[in-house]
Amino acid sequence: MTPRAFLRTLTGSAVVALLACTSSGPATSLTSTGRQAASPAASGLGADDAGRAATVQFRFTDTRINESSGLVARNGVFVTVNDSGDVGRIFTVDGTGKTVGVTNWKPKPRDTEAVAPSMTSGYIWVGDIGDNASTRSKIALIRVPSRTGTATVTPERYLAAYPNGPHNAETLLVQPGNEALYIVTKQTTGAALYSVPPLRSGVVNKLVKVAQVKGLITDGAFTPDGQHVLLRSYGRVYVYGFPSMQLLGSAQLPSQPQGEGLAIATDNTIYLSTEGANTPVLRYTLPPALDALLRSPARMDAGSATAAGLLRSLGLSGAADAVAAGASSMTTR
Repeated sequence: MTPRAFLRTLTGSAVVALLACTSSGPATSLTSTGRQAASPAASGLGADDAGRAATVQFRFTDTRINESSGLVARNGVFVTVNDSGDVGRIFTVDGTGKTVGVTNWKPKPRDTEAVAPSMTSGYIWVGDIGDNASTRSKIALIRVPSRTGTATVTPERYLAAYPNGPHNAETLLVQPGNEALYIVTKQTTGAALYSVPPLRSGVVNKLVKVAQVKGLITDGAFTPDGQHVLLRSYGRVYVYGFPSMQLLGSAQLPSQPQGEGLAIATDNTIYLSTEGANTPVLRYTLPPALDALLRSPARMDAGSATAAGLLRSLGLSGAADAVAAGASSMTTR
């Protein structure tokens, strides 16, 4: 296969990797419109501002939910999973915090840390991806139904491994529209976004590193249009353009005992959860500039524009057009 023929086949994680490699300039310097992003310090957002930006949506009333380590908001209900030590189960709660469904499965996971919405209605991806000691040669991605009532199921379970040895992780992302999965590692330095290949059972699926990220990341989510990724640490939220993964800005989060959950509803409302029994789920609003960016019409971000330009320089106009269309059309789906 010629190099040009190979490039024409690039889709999914390969395109993301290309975009990450070709994005120009410092990752923190540009917004999706190409303008310089204001730094968090320049925005003047302090602890009081973060507090005013959040209100209590509800409290978990089920004492079995004592280490909420991931959150999904979909169709008026919320799904969460406990941290390591629990059996295999997810909890579905209503808008008041009452548990309305529990889905159980076996075998017991090693360290569940994340949940993310499957594009198949009624299903949830669970990330058995925690590895505090960085000793796991394989992690597991599990897809289970989220429904009312109590059920025990045989889940879809897939094994995966990093290309460069074990990593701890607490964040699983699902790209809207195409079910592409991504994992974000949790490291004091060198945290990264990894793409998950189309999953196959019975093999160890190899992850691909596509971008570096900032912060000690505990959860994250795509915006509904697929144009941005929000990643949270214990104290900040970082907003990235996608697929370039350029950092557009960050903001301080309200104080939580151990904030490890972030969900984005279809109306772009952001919810935050924390570990502990009977803890509140917060409804959070980004600072105006970042909030407006997320709600603005889709634009090709700087990294996508750079990748499209590179492809055209190689004579691959069709591939360049596909990158441009993919970067600008997600909000119209």
